[in-house]
Amino acid sequence: MPPSPAPIVRRPKSAISGHSINVCHLRNPLVVAWSAILPGLGHLYCVAIIEAVFLMIVGGVIIYYSHLLPAIGYTAIGSLAQAKEVFDPQWMLNLPSFYCFSIYDSYVKAVELNKIFDQEQAQYFKNQYQSPLFIMPGSNNNGGI
Repeated sequence: MPPSPAPIVRRPKSAISGHSINVCHLRNPLVVAWSAILPGLGHLYCVAIIEAVFLMIVGGVIIYYSHLLPAIGYTAIGSLAQAKEVFDPQWMLNLPSFYCFSIYDSYVKAVELNKIFDQEQAQYFKNQYQSPLFIMPGSNNNGGI
């Protein structure tokens, strides 16, 4: 009688926690440049929901209090004096560091998610396809190098 196959252990492909939705997929770290368009979009790409919402709210607050959009509107119609009067540079000074942080943090999250994916994939392949009798070359088991 042939040996029975090992039981298939099914793990969920995603899990929802209080911090984020844990999905094991490869992420392209360069796509997080979406954070350059709107801080938080790169975090949405990496499925870090809480951070994404926080960054979008803080970005909106900085843009609102710097009066950036009315200043851009006045500049577009040629009222440079009125744009200068409306614009608040004190709030605008926060924007470059905020954008850089958002881009950097979403890039780091994407790279870390890729490392976790590689580890999980290696473990899955080892559990599913590698014979328990296999001796890893270079290990100290049974006279290995």
